[in-house]
Amino acid sequence: MTRLIPFCKKSRNVFLMAIWLFSCPSSGFAQTRKIDSLKKICYSGIPAAERVPPFLELMKQHESMTVDAFGIILNDAAPLVQQINSPAVQCEFANRRGAYYFSRRNTDSAQMMFSRAYEQYKNEPGIGKLLLMLELNLKRKLVREGKYREAIESILPILKKAEDQKYSEAYCRSANAIGFCYMDMGRYDEAISWFRKIFAWKRQPNEQFEWSSYYDNMGSCLNNIGRFDSALYYTNIGIQKSREEQNLTTEANGLNIKADILINLKRNNEAEALLLQAIDIRKQIGDPNYIASDMAQLSLYYATTKQYDKGIRLANESLSIFQKHHLVFKYMFAYEALKTNYEKMGDAKNQAAVLEKMLVLKDSLYSSNSAEALTALQAKYEVEKKEKTIAEQQLGLLKRKFFLYGSFLLTALILSVLAFRFRKYKQTQKLKNAANIKDAEEKERKRIAAELHDNLGVQANAILHSSTLLNEPGTEHHQTVQNLQDTAKEMLLNLRETLWALKSSDVTAQDLWLRVINFMKQMGRHYPAINFKTEGAAPANLVIPSAKALNIVLILQEAVNNAVKHAHANAITVKSNGSNNGWTIAITDDGEGFSINKASDNMDSYGLTNMQERATASAIALQINSDPGKGTQIILTV
Repeated sequence: MTRLIPFCKKSRNVFLMAIWLFSCPSSGFAQTRKIDSLKKICYSGIPAAERVPPFLELMKQHESMTVDAFGIILNDAAPLVQQINSPAVQCEFANRRGAYYFSRRNTDSAQMMFSRAYEQYKNEPGIGKLLLMLELNLKRKLVREGKYREAIESILPILKKAEDQKYSEAYCRSANAIGFCYMDMGRYDEAISWFRKIFAWKRQPNEQFEWSSYYDNMGSCLNNIGRFDSALYYTNIGIQKSREEQNLTTEANGLNIKADILINLKRNNEAEALLLQAIDIRKQIGDPNYIASDMAQLSLYYATTKQYDKGIRLANESLSIFQKHHLVFKYMFAYEALKTNYEKMGDAKNQAAVLEKMLVLKDSLYSSNSAEALTALQAKYEVEKKEKTIAEQQLGLLKRKFFLYGSFLLTALILSVLAFRFRKYKQTQKLKNAANIKDAEEKERKRIAAELHDNLGVQANAILHSSTLLNEPGTEHHQTVQNLQDTAKEMLLNLRETLWALKSSDVTAQDLWLRVINFMKQMGRHYPAINFKTEGAAPANLVIPSAKALNIVLILQEAVNNAVKHAHANAITVKSNGSNNGWTIAITDDGEGFSINKASDNMDSYGLTNMQERATASAIALQINSDPGKGTQIILTV
């Protein structure tokens, strides 16, 4: 079997080329000195077999070159690679070709390339590490498409293999990919735990693999949870590492993250220079995904510095690029930038329109990336890792004491193993039962939601349609039919909120607040004479059980409807105030108000009984302040 010829072969030509590689300055022939030096070796007159290793190394630098340049190098290397009958070389080259197709957004060709090479060489001895990288690259499509649950589920077995085989690159890249999935979904604590696994791995003796990307990702997560000093520390290391690696993509990533941290630290002038520098680097590379993401980042900066026209223009350009390249899972970056600019400039109409699009996008992505499924995957990995650790400890104990205790301890060990296996069996059965229960609950929720939609929804719509045909002013049934229509509308509204809450066992406060904003917007269309307003934002990391979330929405809707129908209010405001200790929602109107004491004697008034019962059932603190002629304020504390 012909093997890859190493760089260090003692020949005069390779020696001269090595001197050239590390000593010659950049000539403008490439975007980094490293690429320029490698090209000179690749296109030199040394034997073809000796040019294959530098060609493979050159193609690893694709994150610092344009896609077209990458393609030219790939085509030039192909004839040389075919001359070498080495599975190691062929696997390396398949990885590089697949990376090229990914850069071209041709994910199907990339998948075919990785899959074909894996099937062809999976039984070859001595290339297990290269096969692991092929497996990992096969799963990159799921990450790129935003299918994070499937991606994590697929990458976890690869990470376990890399851990068992002590293969640093495959382990670190797998853990980084999983951490990135959690980070992109805003689950920063889980993401940080995965990046910490990488840093723990790096502390092993003789560990050499280094990569700037996981420093950047750790810095980004810490920035998002408000730990700005630590975020700056990791990001500065990432930028330094990327420059040492001469990796333009990760350098631009680090510059963007650092700029965001500086904005949070109120150092705006420094931030703008970094953002513009990052965009210049992106344009050299030409990846639309990164270019559009950086534009969205700069748009957020313009919102912070009150340059709203620039911010809105950049956010729309970013969204257009994402749409052109079908990067649906990246739309949220552009929407967030657009929403922030509209919010800070006081354009409530356009802000609400963007929020509505964000709500639709979140709902569409929910099923493929549910929090329950991701948590189950994380728990599965931790359980398997602990079981492996226990098994290794048991084995080590056996080896240390075998010669001292002889047959007596051997018998005791056998009993221990049997006990361990029995406990493991019980744990496995318990996990299976828990999984079956969760699946059953999920199926039951879906069944109930479907029945509500198919039965009550159809019936309520039929009532509303029929009553509309009968509702002619001046007839003796006009008021009765009007009441019937109101009842049907309330049925549909309650049905819609119930179906929303049944989608999962937990709801984020931000999703709930978007429902409130949408409800107030609808009320404004139905009652144009009344000024409906929402103020504030929901807590970023608060998760609420679906039953409680439903009661919050229904209490709020009851309060707003009372203000419209009974208090004759001219202005109704719903204000959100989130903190580390909880979440407060206040509904205030300027209507007629009422006497709390009298209302206590007649709890049917204004629906107070229903609101109090819902609050008590979900452990929500409900406070009602009102006086005749002074309006009403209702405060919910979660």
